[in-house]
Amino acid sequence: MRIANLEGAQLDYWVARAQGIESIKFNFEGKVLILEGKVWTIIYSPSTDWSQGGPIIDSERMTFATTGTGPRGDDGFEPVVAITYTGRRAMEGPSHLIAGMRAYLASKFGENVPNQENP
Repeated sequence: MRIANLEGAQLDYWVARAQGIESIKFNFEGKVLILEGKVWTIIYSPSTDWSQGGPIIDSERMTFATTGTGPRGDDGFEPVVAITYTGRRAMEGPSHLIAGMRAYLASKFGENVPNQENP
């Protein structure tokens, strides 16, 4: 699956996988859960939660820009482009967190996440 097309829980799932988290599942609402001890308690959503996505953006030393030519989204803004320093990858998205998590995945996997491991 193309990283540029990932969003929501699928994007969050693959970010967890890229971070080496192995105990991951989806709850009845379709949110990503991570096992803590013996309990599935952590709702993992780095593509929408700055307390989870922010440290990844910081560790990858990402910078952000707008394309200046992209179509405006429903919110009236152009897409955000995130650029990783360590992986030298750039990806876009409708928000800083989504663009950042896509760029993080691209620095780990390339243009696509592994097919055999899709959730």
